[in-house]
Amino acid sequence: MNRSVEKLAAIITSLGAVIFVLLMTIIAMIFLSHGLYFQILSKTMISWQAEIASWVLACGIETTVLIVTCNTKFVSSRLPVFLAICSGIIVLFFIQAFDASQSMLDLTMRWFIGILVAALNYIYSELFYKKYSEALEENSVRDRMAELSIVFDQNLVKYLMTEKKLVDSLIEVERMQSYIVELENFRTAELTKVTCPHCKIIFESVYKLTSHKNNCSANKLTLNKEAIKYRA
Repeated sequence: MNRSVEKLAAIITSLGAVIFVLLMTIIAMIFLSHGLYFQILSKTMISWQAEIASWVLACGIETTVLIVTCNTKFVSSRLPVFLAICSGIIVLFFIQAFDASQSMLDLTMRWFIGILVAALNYIYSELFYKKYSEALEENSVRDRMAELSIVFDQNLVKYLMTEKKLVDSLIEVERMQSYIVELENFRTAELTKVTCPHCKIIFESVYKLTSHKNNCSANKLTLNKEAIKYRA
């Protein structure tokens, strides 16, 4: 898909697009409500008072509609429907859809506009709430992923440090094993030096071993056997 098309699709399906259209609808309803309120209030107020009151009333009511739409989860699910119907009725009054003296075609067009405005207000209130909830969920998932990424990095560092310690320990174990082999060979060699080859007795020093060899019964027995063989 073309990048321009993807960007356009992302803009259209974004929360910002929903908010933009919702604000456009609210602004349009402020002007319509102001016209209707001025027609009613001008009959009981001075012109400038009716003008100010109608603007304040229109802005206050439509702002309330916007706030309720943005906080649907805190109110009854039927309230957005009620507000949408009220918006449609305001439009019907403003465009004089209840004037029976008009032709059927004019009345049909006016009623269609009123119903369309009410439907759009309700649809956009639902759409905004769902898109906003989706955006909050995405932010929550993104934050959670960031936290998990930090935890992963910390655990990865710990793992690498532990692996390094393990490798160092294995190297040290191999070094100790080589030392043990060398020590064992040295020990064997030293014991051989002080061990009588005939009777296998281990002495404290080479001098004692040398002295023992002359008196070693096993050595004498071996010498006698060799002498007998030699004589024979």
